[in-house]
Amino acid sequence: MADSQQHSEQYPEMTAEEKEEWVFLLSLFEDGDDETTIEVRERLARVATLEQNLRRAQRDIEREREAERKANAELRALQIENDKEEAALGVE
Repeated sequence: MADSQQHSEQYPEMTAEEKEEWVFLLSLFEDGDDETTIEVRERLARVATLEQNLRRAQRDIEREREAERKANAELRALQIENDKEEAALGVE
C-alpha cells in the first residue's frame, strides 16, 4: 500500500476516481515481487505519467486559446478605434 500512497502524493492532479483506480490496480500486484509484477508496476507508472502529461498539455492548449481569444478581442477593439479615428479625419 506504500506504493499507492506514494503515487497519490506524487500525482495530486489526479481525480479521486483515478487515484482509487490506481490504488486498486497496485493492490493487485503489491504482494508479488516477480518480474511480471515489476513490469506491470512500471507500465502503470508510465500510463499515469502520460495521463498527467496529457492533462497538463490540455490545460496549456486551453490557456493558449484563451490568450488568442483575448488578443483577437483587443485587435478588434483597436481596429474599431482606428476606423473611428480615420473617419474623423476623413481618411478612407
